[in-house]
Amino acid sequence: MSVHTRSLLAWIAVALAGLALAAGVTYAATQLSSQRIGLSAEPPSAGEQLAPRRAARGSSERRHRRHERRAHHERRHSSNPDD
Repeated sequence: MSVHTRSLLAWIAVALAGLALAAGVTYAATQLSSQRIGLSAEPPSAGEQLAPRRAARGSSERRHRRHERRAHHERRHSSNPDD
């Protein structure tokens, strides 16, 4: 066997080893990323009991409070030329 043939066979072996390594890493990454871990393994309704209940306020009460806060803010930040 000539040196040229040995060199060619060595490059072919290295290329095949690289392909095998790439395939192995791809397979391992696929297996790792397909595992069901953490919250993704739980159904969407799993944490409903942990969330605090919403306060039952009417929309008119919220509007009134918002209006009061806005009026208070405007009184504090308005420029009064008489001062």
